[in-house]
Amino acid sequence: IGFLFIISQLTVLGVGSSVGSGTIQYTALDTLSTVQLDSSWGFSYGFYIFLISLSMIIAYPFLMKRKNGSLTLIQENE
Repeated sequence: IGFLFIISQLTVLGVGSSVGSGTIQYTALDTLSTVQLDSSWGFSYGFYIFLISLSMIIAYPFLMKRKNGSLTLIQENE
């Protein structure tokens, strides 16, 4: 969530917004007419799947240690 906030703020400073919708005016090089295009932009499903899988990869070792009852990183030999 922090990563999304930081990226969103950087994008607002740079190009305006990372998620949104609006009208884009397009002018062709060979004509003087402009065309208005309705558009929307934002993060795709792949980005959200990446964040979920990354959080699962990070959380998995901690959950396994908790399940096995070992909260230390190094187990002592007997």
